[in-house]
Amino acid sequence: MGKHRDSPTSAHGMSKTPGFTLIELMVALSVATILLTVGIPSYQDFIQKYRINTQTNRLIGALRLARSEAIKGDGKLVILCKLDTAGTGCNSTGSWSDGWLLYQDMNADKNYSASTDRLIQTYEKTQYLTITTGNNYRCWIGFGANGYTIGGGTDCRGNALGNDSIKICPAAANSGIKGTSIIINNIGRIRTDDATC
Repeated sequence: MGKHRDSPTSAHGMSKTPGFTLIELMVALSVATILLTVGIPSYQDFIQKYRINTQTNRLIGALRLARSEAIKGDGKLVILCKLDTAGTGCNSTGSWSDGWLLYQDMNADKNYSASTDRLIQTYEKTQYLTITTGNNYRCWIGFGANGYTIGGGTDCRGNALGNDSIKICPAAANSGIKGTSIIINNIGRIRTDDATC
């Protein structure tokens, strides 16, 4: 029969349990602090880039839908405009970050009216990002029956050129993260590029 081994005991008869010394604990805390210092900014950068990519894809999807609806429609202009605060119409002075409204301009006045125009889709507000455009798309972006673009311009009358860009950036200033530019030419071709925010 093998010998039974008793657990180690101290001079007072109490068993010893393994644990951390103060030095080991300090080393572990130092390593954890370093990992958190390096890891948290990387995670935040990842989240920001994910938001930019998601919003870029969402906006490109809206633009492609607008162009498709215009081509298959009955010759009426299809417009993507900035959503107003009520979420029911277009806003000439608001921000593209407040959401968008996509409609077919049935009465050809280049101004959304729920009673006469055909609402295609409403897109909700964008959080944590800013969306800006050049002057051609300041009010809205339109697509004609041939798929070509029309810019709403600064006066929203639709007399601007159809080529412009839409820049998506983090809302936080000096984030150091590159944004995305969605670049649209006169014939409705869409491409993306890096943007300095």
